[in-house]
Amino acid sequence: MQVTTKKEKRYLKEIENLLICDKKKKIEILNSFENEVENFLNSNPEADYEELLEIFGTPQEVAQEILAIEPVENIKKRINVAKWIKLGIVIVLISLLSYIALGLLDAHMAHRGYFEEYITDCETGEVWQVPVDK
Repeated sequence: MQVTTKKEKRYLKEIENLLICDKKKKIEILNSFENEVENFLNSNPEADYEELLEIFGTPQEVAQEILAIEPVENIKKRINVAKWIKLGIVIVLISLLSYIALGLLDAHMAHRGYFEEYITDCETGEVWQVPVDK
């Protein structure tokens, strides 16, 4: 994508951020739309950002028009992928926090000196367990 002016770059970037189609399709759409914007700016070099909005519509309007053309299945697939990624991240974070919690618990138990003490009578071989204060 060859963006020539700041106003064009800003406008196209806002549209790009609003599109939820796959990257290949997004580039294809933006290249096509960029050509239209460049043609307008070449014929109207004094045009500002507000004129872009008047001629082409707001980035939200443009993105809605594009998404209205995009098949619903593609959009659903994209959203489902995002949900699975978020779920995976949550599972990894819960696993990591559990691992850290168990490690801290183990360290705490080791520091407290978890042990059992026995006394053995050498003559009789009798064994007694000594109660440990908790």
